[in-house]
Amino acid sequence: MTLVDQTPPAITCPLPVSLIGTFTTHQLCTGGPNAGQPCVTDADCGPGGVCTTSVTCDELDVPWDDHLSEVRVPLFYVGAAGGFGTVGEYVTQIVGTRDVTSLIVRERPPEEVTLDVGHNDIFLSAAARKLFWEPMLAWIRAH
Repeated sequence: MTLVDQTPPAITCPLPVSLIGTFTTHQLCTGGPNAGQPCVTDADCGPGGVCTTSVTCDELDVPWDDHLSEVRVPLFYVGAAGGFGTVGEYVTQIVGTRDVTSLIVRERPPEEVTLDVGHNDIFLSAAARKLFWEPMLAWIRAH
């Protein structure tokens, strides 16, 4: 696990879907030479790739994101690879700060994403302190 300051990749729209309304699923390659491309099976993704279900939401004008561009404090985004993974990083693109750090906790390879650390593990995992809380404390101390 590495803590990296980064600008996250572009993401179609914000989640959680429950706050947005309707959503659409797509089969996309995760990893491999065809990453991000539509797929039906893992073979479509090439060596090292996995065909996974991606969830995107319809573009709705929702009020909860209207003032996120006014956020000017440092932001530390924490995600779980087996939960929403990098999808929540969308928020880091619409806040007003450029001081953004992202931590996606991953313990398994992409093809085992359904068995990886999930969003509840931040509180429930026996390893939560090491995986989540110690990196958060280190980031707070550094800022």
